[in-house]
Amino acid sequence: MSGERGGADARLLRRATAVIAAQTALAVAVVVAAVAALVLFLTMREQQVDAERIVRTAAHSAQDVNDAPPQAVLIIRDQDGRTQYSSGTRPGLRSVDVGALPAGAGEVSTPPDGHHDDTTTYQVYVVDQPGRRVVAALDGRYRHYETERLLTSLLLAGLVGIVAAAGVGWLTGRRAVRPLSEALGAQRRFVADASHELRTPLTILHTRAQLAARRPGLDERTRQELQQLVSDSRVLSEIVSDLLLSAQAQHRPDTREPVDLTLLARDVAASFEASAQQAGVTITVLVPDQPCVIDGVGAALRRAVNALIDNALAHTAPGGTVTIRVAHGTGVSLSVADDGEGFDPAEVPRLTERFARGSGTVDQGRRFGLGLALVREVVQAHGGVLTLDGRVGAGATATITLPARR
Repeated sequence: MSGERGGADARLLRRATAVIAAQTALAVAVVVAAVAALVLFLTMREQQVDAERIVRTAAHSAQDVNDAPPQAVLIIRDQDGRTQYSSGTRPGLRSVDVGALPAGAGEVSTPPDGHHDDTTTYQVYVVDQPGRRVVAALDGRYRHYETERLLTSLLLAGLVGIVAAAGVGWLTGRRAVRPLSEALGAQRRFVADASHELRTPLTILHTRAQLAARRPGLDERTRQELQQLVSDSRVLSEIVSDLLLSAQAQHRPDTREPVDLTLLARDVAASFEASAQQAGVTITVLVPDQPCVIDGVGAALRRAVNALIDNALAHTAPGGTVTIRVAHGTGVSLSVADDGEGFDPAEVPRLTERFARGSGTVDQGRRFGLGLALVREVVQAHGGVLTLDGRVGAGATATITLPARR
């Protein structure tokens, strides 16, 4: 990517690619987990069935204790109470009361002995035959070992599959998102170039409208129409400036410079002093003694703060107060608070959308300056966050939090 696109577009591409890779890996992880659980369940069930078949067959077909199949043992007790054991029968199993075992399939757990430090579980099958009782027992540790090996293999295969899926997702995401990044870059360049080219003719139009409105000898209706033209051309110029500053903040991060939010807050508050007096609203500025410096586009940040103060004044009744506060914290924050009509907290997500207004807002022309949507874009382009807080009838607070200059 070129230098101009290496900022916002590159970050957008990386974030989108990371999201695609994460979602791909998560999807594969869910599938692998489901398949592994199914395989494990079916395997354990099959092992249980096999174990029962082995001990049942051994118990029914045993002639003596030497007929035990591999990994299993036979215990035969005759009617006189004599008990015989297959070779390799563990001491714990020898201590089991064979006569107390119920006939048929079951399980027997033996306590630790000299050979094992933990409890051993056997799958058993008991058959009562004429003159004797036959017990076939299969050590459950073998099944446990097999299950552990299977589980380990499934985990390793799953991890490899998830990592591979994340890699494939990353590569696929880069290929899929790159056209979007290029389209966004072209859109930002168009907005910046078009806004820049429109500023000069709009400035000329605004100046000519002012000169025409000052001509002597105009009738009142013509003068009013020209004054409205002056107002409309000024609004149009401000909109173009807003678009240019928003595009500049996102599209050209190389234009950033040290900006002291303390000085910025004081300057903007001073520029609104006359408007505030006319509206009967008091503007209070609370700033620390030391500078609060960030890296940013000063003009864009000034317009953003202008928009917040303009919005606060528009929603504050005569006699109210607008407070501008700058503070240090995890970053540098600049908040604009008013004691006006406020808003429903449930509307916060919608208020930062383009062309959005509060549900109780009465149309009074261009009240929002940049508009909260463009304020948010400028703040996000500077790596910051815009937060809104308020209640109906209890005022509102808009806070811009930006990373401090290193």
